[in-house]
Amino acid sequence: MIPKPGKPELRLLGVVNPRDKIIQKALLLVLEAIFEPTFLDVSHGFRPNKGTHTALKMVHQKFKNVPWIIEGDISKCFDSIRHNTLLSLLSQRISCAKTLALIRSALEAGYVLDKKRYSQKGVGIPQGGVISPILANIYMHELDLFITGLAKELNLGIKRRGNPAYSKLNLQRGKAYKEDDRPLYKSIGLEMRKISSRNMMDPKYIKIVYVRYVDDFIVGVFGSLSLAESIKQRIAVFLDKELGLTLSLTKTKITHSSSETVSFLGAEIVNSMGRPKDVSTPGLGITGSNTQIDASVPGLQSSTGIGNGIRQCQEVGD
Repeated sequence: MIPKPGKPELRLLGVVNPRDKIIQKALLLVLEAIFEPTFLDVSHGFRPNKGTHTALKMVHQKFKNVPWIIEGDISKCFDSIRHNTLLSLLSQRISCAKTLALIRSALEAGYVLDKKRYSQKGVGIPQGGVISPILANIYMHELDLFITGLAKELNLGIKRRGNPAYSKLNLQRGKAYKEDDRPLYKSIGLEMRKISSRNMMDPKYIKIVYVRYVDDFIVGVFGSLSLAESIKQRIAVFLDKELGLTLSLTKTKITHSSSETVSFLGAEIVNSMGRPKDVSTPGLGITGSNTQIDASVPGLQSSTGIGNGIRQCQEVGD
């Protein structure tokens, strides 16, 4: 029994015996060859070349300017995975009954704690097992398919429409430029930096983005708060009915990314909407602005840009 980081309760950490490690490693090589090609790019963690840093890089690429982020929290994910559901998913690509029976044996072997043997019938994957991470990824792949399907259903428009207030200022600045009124041109440019060129709450633009690291995931919603709440509820229903998992509705927060910090994989992430980064524009005498995502590791020096946050993660390890 080991403590959970930042929490008072304890959790089981399984230590697999040497013979089982050899058998499970052989199973792992087979399962990776079969299932790795089917996994989506949004899935990270315990996969070849898909770890913490690739997940954070995907956040950097996909979550710029996203107003709402759903921080997914599944209650006791590994302990709640249903054996029958998992074996059903495995049997869709594995027809060998002996292989499936061997995996079932690994799931139901149970564990020894304080010289007492405990069975694990029907539910739960032992944390610490060699094949446990890939079995969890196979199980959570169903969530990947659901959320990406949800995105295809809800996505609307190609890009946000322009902000009328920004367009009006841009016309005034163009007029000042033609009249060679440099002070007015510069002052209008400073005003333009304070607002977005796009309508950030355009009702005709909806986009859903998603990144998962084993059982931790975040969903970005380019849309209204009510839409984010609806998506959160639909994810909770899917997890409960299809996978037997519980989305903690109290711990699963919906965060406004430009004003609140999102915690993901040990990094604190905030979107810099409303806090533009200066970008010089040669020859025009003013600076423009560029939104970005900031990431930092708690307890270390704050950073600007998610690249620095990833480097901080590398300093302290995954």
